[in-house]
Amino acid sequence: CWWGRGAIQTTGPNNYGLLQREVFSQVPSLSGIDLCTNPEAICQNDDAKWLGAIFYWANNVQGYGLEAEAATFDESLRKFVESGFNRAASVVAGGGFPSG
Repeated sequence: CWWGRGAIQTTGPNNYGLLQREVFSQVPSLSGIDLCTNPEAICQNDDAKWLGAIFYWANNVQGYGLEAEAATFDESLRKFVESGFNRAASVVAGGGFPSG
């Protein structure tokens, strides 16, 4: 069953598959998890739960999957961190990191 699970509700076989391919298969400590055969595994591991949320947020909220948005996101995040988490310093192309 593919209902929502995790810190931000990961739903549907496509989203579980993307998370598996793009994140879990790249993280050695999560290599034993296969979300495609056991979607419940995202709730059985705290790192998995939060990495799923971060992956969703970066790709669907911030648009990280799109090249132009990814470049803006990276620059905004870098400025936000380098400035000591100053919101005003993170503004790139009219949007700051904390505001999305």
